[in-house]
Amino acid sequence: LYILLSILGLWLLGNLATYPLQHLFIFRPVRHKADFKFKFEVDFEEIWLDGYKGGKIHGIHFKTDPAIRKGVVLYFHGNSSSVDAWGEVYHDFLPRGWDLFLVDYRGFGKSRGKRNEQILYLDAHLAWTWLKKEFPAENIIIYGRSLGTSIASNLATHVQPRKVILETPFFSMVDLFYTYYPILPKAFIFRYVLPNGKHLEEIASPVIIYHGTKDKTVPYKCGVRLKKYMKEVDEFVTIFDGGHNDLGKFEVYRTHLEEDLR
Repeated sequence: LYILLSILGLWLLGNLATYPLQHLFIFRPVRHKADFKFKFEVDFEEIWLDGYKGGKIHGIHFKTDPAIRKGVVLYFHGNSSSVDAWGEVYHDFLPRGWDLFLVDYRGFGKSRGKRNEQILYLDAHLAWTWLKKEFPAENIIIYGRSLGTSIASNLATHVQPRKVILETPFFSMVDLFYTYYPILPKAFIFRYVLPNGKHLEEIASPVIIYHGTKDKTVPYKCGVRLKKYMKEVDEFVTIFDGGHNDLGKFEVYRTHLEEDLR
């Protein structure tokens, strides 16, 4: 009886972490007041979108030189900070002729409202719809990084952008959990599943994945599991010795990104 009670207690404790409290382990936002002043070295426009169930979605639109503009990159960032910090990725896109639209998830930056997995997907579609007023789908690239890869890949199952770029993706949040804790029984319920593998099977647009072999946040093997769901036209780019947040310093990444943005 003692053993059974111990097992039940561990199961309940585990489910507490994977369901009602899971968001505390996934999301590490930095919040800003509505009058917070962003400081970037290039011009930008703040965008407000009215989301599902009263949510307010805030984003930053960086614009490249109209003379070289090819389109826009819709960027979904990682699980921490806000567009205040992530905005610096404009260096990768503006010089190459691409606008950048970077949105904060609810509870991040100036974005507000209740958040769950389905709402994250709906808000992503809202950002896409706003961009479609100015850009045709063939001139939009969807880019996801880490946590944002699952949001980007889900959106791409419903729309058809020029291409989809996923940086350091995981197979699913469930798979990532058991990669960290392989000895635990697969008996837990997850509030956030974020199934990149399932999404990839349904994406019609070309997909490019970048993953480093020394990624300690999303281990390389988690990304490799996605290969079986990729189409013939898709590409998996291995960055040898690359970590989770430093792929930009590797020549192979910069060279491939240059090609992807042509």
